Amino acid sequence: MRILALGKWVVSLAAALVGLQGHANEAAWPTKPVRLVVPYSAGSTADMVGRILVDRLGARFKQPFVIDNRPGGGGEVGTQHVARSAPDGYTLLLTTGGPLVISPSLKKDLGYDLVKDFTPIADLAWIPVILVSHPSFPARTLPELIAELRKRPGHYAYASSGVGSYAHIAMEMFKQALGVSVNHVPYRGPSQAESDLVGGQVSLMLTGISTASVFLQNNRLRAYGVSSRERSRFVPDVPTLMEQGVKELVDYEVTSRTVLLAPAGTPKNIVADINAEINRALASPEFQEQLHTKNLLSHASTQPAKVSETLVNERTTWAKVIKAAGIQME
Repeated sequence: MRILALGKWVVSLAAALVGLQGHANEAAWPTKPVRLVVPYSAGSTADMVGRILVDRLGARFKQPFVIDNRPGGGGEVGTQHVARSAPDGYTLLLTTGGPLVISPSLKKDLGYDLVKDFTPIADLAWIPVILVSHPSFPARTLPELIAELRKRPGHYAYASSGVGSYAHIAMEMFKQALGVSVNHVPYRGPSQAESDLVGGQVSLMLTGISTASVFLQNNRLRAYGVSSRERSRFVPDVPTLMEQGVKELVDYEVTSRTVLLAPAGTPKNIVADINAEINRALASPEFQEQLHTKNLLSHASTQPAKVSETLVNERTTWAKVIKAAGIQME
């Protein structure tokens, strides 16, 4: 009996030591700089969000949080790098949704999977796109635009920042909802696409509000609607596509979001600590204003489970659009 009791005591002591070690490990993070991998170049949306965020996180956790730009493959290079990194809280992914929710339907072997390889932390910022045309386009309102496209199928062309970009996929969803035919002209990035739109070489484009607003102010572009459920504070006079009485567009919502994720298996306490600090930031008027100066919007709060659900739903939506459009990477 004494031997049995002694055995139980040893087991209990071992369990207690393991528990203490676990708490010690939890308390130890971070003990060195944390990298936020941005799979795009400096100046991109994710990069801008990251540079606002790192100071806040560094001050809270008493260690530097450093932006590590790893562009390439439309965001896939940096995303793959994080998927293969150790799940220790020292390598995180700060990205827009493209490589997570669009790329899986365009490429067979990405080297990562949204659900299997990542743990979501936060949804930091988002922005809708805006449907614009060259002023010469023979329609001043959204209903007039739709009528013109239906009257002349295949006659007009729209620009995008490249095959598989948000601008491309979002316009294909717009076409599918309305049953219209508009030719696609892909460019290598948004700048040349917007330049040709302003120059009248193409007729239409779904593009970012920040750049479009400059041309709207001097009447070099015409706006038909934004792709969010509510009007944008940056162009408050432009209605949403949903609100204009077009039944085919009552559920048309497209937003580009910037999210923070960690490699799958990252300790839950680290994820929770970062998420809690980000929620404190989102509740801060100063942090919100920093985002607004970059023409970015944010939620009042963010939870990892909701981030995961949102990304999975977007991946499903874009997969259907891409399949219906027959889009393939060259």
